[in-house]
Amino acid sequence: MGETTKKRNSLPIIFIFSTLLFCAFIALLSQIDILPWFERYNEKRILQLFLLLIIISIFLCNSTSRICWLSIFERLPGLSRIFLISIVLLGVISSIGSQFPRFGILEVNLFVLLFTASICVACNHQQLGSLFEKMAALCLFFAGWLYLTGFFGYYLTALSINESLSRPDLFGNFSNIRFFNQYQSWTLSLMVLPLLLFSKRSFLITILFTATAIGWWLLLFASDCRGTMLGCAVAFPLTLLIYKGQARQWAKWQSITFSGGLISYLLFFYLIPGILETDATTLLLINFTKSNARIELWAVAGDIITSNPLLGAGPLHYAAGTNGIANHPHNSLLQVAAEWGMPVAIIAIFRGHNTV
Repeated sequence: MGETTKKRNSLPIIFIFSTLLFCAFIALLSQIDILPWFERYNEKRILQLFLLLIIISIFLCNSTSRICWLSIFERLPGLSRIFLISIVLLGVISSIGSQFPRFGILEVNLFVLLFTASICVACNHQQLGSLFEKMAALCLFFAGWLYLTGFFGYYLTALSINESLSRPDLFGNFSNIRFFNQYQSWTLSLMVLPLLLFSKRSFLITILFTATAIGWWLLLFASDCRGTMLGCAVAFPLTLLIYKGQARQWAKWQSITFSGGLISYLLFFYLIPGILETDATTLLLINFTKSNARIELWAVAGDIITSNPLLGAGPLHYAAGTNGIANHPHNSLLQVAAEWGMPVAIIAIFRGHNTV
């Protein structure tokens, strides 16, 4: 009896610890070079694998967490489980017949680890409930403040020495500004979570939470990212349409922070630079019709699909070509179809449609 009680009491620590690891990875990794002796991409790959292996090992080593993981997996529709297994098998077969089998197998294994870890996250949410949600909200708040601190530090420095504001240095430790935008694409809708989850808060805390969400919109406008803007323009109205009254408070805070972000953007990147005669790219000057070579990249994906319709060129193999522009087509479905084959792409579309 004593051992059982002790085991039950220690159980939440497993979920809290693994959630903290995820939060630390999300909030800190893109800002800090933890392994500076490695090249930046390799450092992130190593730490990502390290995180996934630690989390999954923690769950495997505890019988109750294993049961939790299996119970969530078993609740997936039977057809979804069949499709998931089919995708893995097709990915392995595609990798074996690809130009670089080792890299293809590594990619398949990475997706398996990511899927396994996603169910670990679901277990954490199931076991911790509102505590998990508040930890995630504070993680985003902390990450936002880290970015904004670096952003305004560079912004003030650039103004003081009359340096151009049209530089990627404003957007953290990403090697490409669009990687930062990908990070924003899934966090923008969540940056108001602290305002929704911490209902009992002081006026100062409300200001801090709101300022972070406003700053996140400011960074989106300043980065000139049309894709994320378009995604928000489509996703936010759909969220209101689907969830109606349940999304009312979320929509209210999103409207407030969006408006604050746009006003802040025009102030920091249009009014102030105009007064000081400092170079800055503004939203008013963006050419929203320019493709930035997207058509060429999609055409390359189309050629790969035409040449390898069933199994694709192999996972991670779009980058094996020499198109001279980019290592991915900037379109996830086209990349899946080109690398994994049309059957996998059709499965992804079909299951996504049924999930919605």
